[in-house]
This record gives sequence, C-alpha cells and structure tokens, in this order.
Amino acid sequence: MPERLEILQEHRKYVLNQQTKWAEYLQNLDDKIGYYKQAIEREKEAGM
Repeated sequence: MPERLEILQEHRKYVLNQQTKWAEYLQNLDDKIGYYKQAIEREKEAGM
C-alpha cells in the first residue's frame, strides 16, 4: 500500500506539471489567435 500511494503521488505531480505546461500552450495559442484577429480587422478597416 505505501508503494502504491507513492506511485499515485508521483503521478499526481506529473499530471500537475503537464497541466501547467498545457495551460501555457493554450495561452500562447489564444494570444496568437487574438493577434491574427486584430490584424485581419485592421486590414478590413484599411480597405485591404
């Protein structure tokens, strides 16, 4: 039982690390999407 608990605790740490990494990836993606939406809107306003 103690070994299983240790494995689960280590796996939890891993999952939290992955969750943080994916949250950063998602934020970067959202930032890029926002940038392109703004660029497209500026082009429309400029009549391009």
